[in-house]
Amino acid sequence: MALFASAWYILLFLCDHLFNCYCILNSPLSPPLKAGVAWGMFMGSYDAVKEGHLGASRALYVAKSITRNGLGWGCFAGAYLGLNCGVESVRNKKDWVNASISGAITGAFVSARTGNVTKMLGTSVLVSAIATAGDFLRPAQYPPTGI
Repeated sequence: MALFASAWYILLFLCDHLFNCYCILNSPLSPPLKAGVAWGMFMGSYDAVKEGHLGASRALYVAKSITRNGLGWGCFAGAYLGLNCGVESVRNKKDWVNASISGAITGAFVSARTGNVTKMLGTSVLVSAIATAGDFLRPAQYPPTGI
């Protein structure tokens, strides 16, 4: 546990000092991870009842679903935020193009395991469009001075 905590602090330090953007390991990962845990809890419970699991078997099934979905959503968010931060630091601009590029690459990564190029391109375009729309809909920074 101490090794994990020290590695976490090293990553936070490197992220804060190597990139000019907000650290990707702090709060942006929290909402998708929580959403993945909630999705895994509800859908795991639903699927366990549907498959007929009872008692300890049902609890184990739900725990596996929570772990799988929480990690999956967290890794997806981490990949997107990491790519967004990297693209921002390479381009030295903070605009919607960063979200579009990182969304396209993340979508391609997610669907790459299918081996279907058409599905990979479709997912890449979809995630890029959602990320770009989210960047446009993001509220302005308050206070406007950036302090």
